Amino acid sequence: MLLVNPETGEAVEVAAADCLDLTPYDYAEAKRAHHAASLYYYTLVNKFRDAKNAEGETERQYRRLLAIRVMEKRADGAAATLAETLAKGDNDVAEAKKQAIIAAGECSAVWHLLELAKANFVAISQMTKWSERVDSSTFPDKPVY
Repeated sequence: MLLVNPETGEAVEVAAADCLDLTPYDYAEAKRAHHAASLYYYTLVNKFRDAKNAEGETERQYRRLLAIRVMEKRADGAAATLAETLAKGDNDVAEAKKQAIIAAGECSAVWHLLELAKANFVAISQMTKWSERVDSSTFPDKPVY
Protein backbone atom coordinates (compact mmCIF):
# COMPACT_ATOMS: atom_id res chain seq x y z
CA MET A 1 0.00 0.00 0.00
CA LEU A 2 1.35 3.43 -0.92
CA LEU A 3 0.60 6.34 1.40
CA VAL A 4 1.69 9.98 1.34
CA ASN A 5 3.32 11.38 4.45
CA PRO A 6 1.49 14.71 4.90
CA GLU A 7 4.44 16.29 6.72
CA THR A 8 7.10 15.56 4.10
CA GLY A 9 5.05 14.92 0.97
CA GLU A 10 6.91 11.66 0.36
CA ALA A 11 5.15 8.57 -0.90
CA VAL A 12 5.87 5.69 1.47
CA GLU A 13 5.33 1.97 0.88
CA VAL A 14 3.74 0.36 3.95
CA ALA A 15 2.04 -2.91 4.71
CA ALA A 16 -1.73 -2.62 5.00
CA ALA A 17 -1.61 -4.21 8.46
CA ASP A 18 0.65 -1.38 9.66
CA CYS A 19 -1.78 1.38 8.81
CA LEU A 20 -5.26 -0.03 9.19
CA ASP A 21 -6.99 0.94 12.37
CA LEU A 22 -10.45 -0.51 12.00
CA THR A 23 -11.96 1.29 14.95
CA PRO A 24 -14.52 3.93 14.05
CA TYR A 25 -13.64 7.60 14.01
CA ASP A 26 -15.28 9.80 16.55
CA TYR A 27 -16.36 13.25 15.40
CA ALA A 28 -13.13 15.00 16.41
CA GLU A 29 -10.93 12.38 14.71
CA ALA A 30 -12.94 12.64 11.52
CA LYS A 31 -12.68 16.44 11.53
CA ARG A 32 -8.91 16.30 12.14
CA ALA A 33 -8.37 13.70 9.41
CA HIS A 34 -10.43 15.66 6.87
CA HIS A 35 -8.75 18.93 7.78
CA ALA A 36 -5.24 17.43 7.49
CA ALA A 37 -6.07 15.77 4.16
CA SER A 38 -7.60 18.99 2.78
CA LEU A 39 -4.66 21.08 3.90
CA TYR A 40 -2.19 18.67 2.32
CA TYR A 41 -4.19 18.51 -0.91
CA TYR A 42 -4.35 22.29 -1.28
CA THR A 43 -0.63 22.56 -0.50
CA LEU A 44 -0.01 20.18 -3.40
CA VAL A 45 -2.33 22.18 -5.65
CA ASN A 46 -0.16 25.24 -5.01
CA LYS A 47 3.01 23.22 -5.64
CA PHE A 48 1.51 21.96 -8.90
CA ARG A 49 0.68 25.50 -10.01
CA ASP A 50 4.26 26.59 -9.23
CA ALA A 51 5.67 23.55 -11.04
CA LYS A 52 3.51 24.30 -14.10
CA ASN A 53 4.71 27.91 -14.12
CA ALA A 54 8.33 26.73 -13.91
CA GLU A 55 7.71 24.22 -16.70
CA GLY A 56 6.26 26.93 -18.93
CA GLU A 57 9.09 29.33 -18.18
CA THR A 58 11.84 26.80 -18.92
CA GLU A 59 10.10 25.78 -22.16
CA ARG A 60 9.85 29.44 -23.17
CA GLN A 61 13.56 29.97 -22.48
CA TYR A 62 14.46 26.89 -24.51
CA ARG A 63 12.35 27.91 -27.51
CA ARG A 64 13.67 31.47 -27.43
CA LEU A 65 17.30 30.33 -27.28
CA LEU A 66 16.68 27.76 -30.03
CA ALA A 67 15.16 30.42 -32.28
CA ILE A 68 18.14 32.74 -31.70
CA ARG A 69 20.63 29.97 -32.48
CA VAL A 70 18.72 28.91 -35.62
CA MET A 71 18.86 32.49 -36.88
CA GLU A 72 22.59 32.65 -36.09
CA LYS A 73 23.20 29.42 -38.04
CA ARG A 74 21.18 30.76 -40.97
CA ALA A 75 23.21 33.99 -40.86
CA ASP A 76 26.39 31.86 -40.96
CA GLY A 77 25.12 30.31 -44.21
CA ALA A 78 23.66 27.02 -43.01
CA ALA A 79 20.74 25.67 -45.02
CA ALA A 80 17.30 26.19 -43.50
CA THR A 81 16.78 22.47 -42.92
CA LEU A 82 20.21 22.10 -41.32
CA ALA A 83 20.15 25.23 -39.15
CA GLU A 84 17.72 23.82 -36.56
CA THR A 85 19.67 20.57 -36.22
CA LEU A 86 22.92 22.49 -35.74
CA ALA A 87 21.28 24.85 -33.25
CA LYS A 88 19.97 21.93 -31.17
CA GLY A 89 23.55 20.69 -30.87
CA ASP A 90 24.66 23.95 -29.25
CA ASN A 91 25.60 23.41 -25.58
CA ASP A 92 23.43 26.26 -24.30
CA VAL A 93 20.39 25.04 -26.27
CA ALA A 94 20.94 21.47 -25.10
CA GLU A 95 21.17 22.64 -21.48
CA ALA A 96 17.97 24.70 -21.87
CA LYS A 97 16.20 21.64 -23.29
CA LYS A 98 17.47 19.52 -20.37
CA GLN A 99 16.10 22.07 -17.89
CA ALA A 100 12.73 22.04 -19.68
CA ILE A 101 12.60 18.23 -19.45
CA ILE A 102 13.50 18.33 -15.74
CA ALA A 103 10.77 20.91 -15.07
CA ALA A 104 8.23 18.75 -16.90
CA GLY A 105 9.29 15.76 -14.77
CA GLU A 106 8.90 17.73 -11.56
CA CYS A 107 5.44 18.83 -12.66
CA SER A 108 4.49 15.22 -13.38
CA ALA A 109 5.77 14.09 -9.98
CA VAL A 110 3.64 16.68 -8.18
CA TRP A 111 0.64 15.61 -10.28
CA HIS A 112 1.08 12.02 -9.12
CA LEU A 113 1.31 13.19 -5.49
CA LEU A 114 -1.95 15.07 -6.05
CA GLU A 115 -3.58 11.87 -7.27
CA LEU A 116 -2.36 10.00 -4.18
CA ALA A 117 -3.62 12.77 -1.91
CA LYS A 118 -7.00 12.63 -3.61
CA ALA A 119 -7.16 8.85 -3.04
CA ASN A 120 -6.21 9.32 0.62
CA PHE A 121 -8.98 11.89 1.02
CA VAL A 122 -11.50 9.47 -0.49
CA ALA A 123 -10.33 6.75 1.92
CA ILE A 124 -10.76 9.10 4.88
CA SER A 125 -14.26 10.02 3.67
CA GLN A 126 -15.21 6.37 3.34
CA MET A 127 -13.85 5.63 6.81
CA THR A 128 -15.89 8.52 8.21
CA LYS A 129 -19.08 7.29 6.53
CA TRP A 130 -18.45 3.78 7.84
CA SER A 131 -17.81 5.21 11.32
CA GLU A 132 -21.20 6.91 11.25
CA ARG A 133 -22.97 3.63 10.51
CA VAL A 134 -21.32 1.26 13.02
CA ASP A 135 -21.93 0.90 16.72
CA SER A 136 -18.65 2.05 18.30
CA SER A 137 -19.50 0.39 21.61
CA THR A 138 -18.78 -3.00 20.05
CA PHE A 139 -15.14 -2.01 19.37
CA PRO A 140 -12.34 -2.06 21.93
CA ASP A 141 -10.76 1.19 23.02
CA LYS A 142 -8.37 2.72 20.53
CA PRO A 143 -4.77 1.70 21.04
CA VAL A 144 -2.41 4.31 22.46
CA TYR A 145 0.71 4.80 20.36
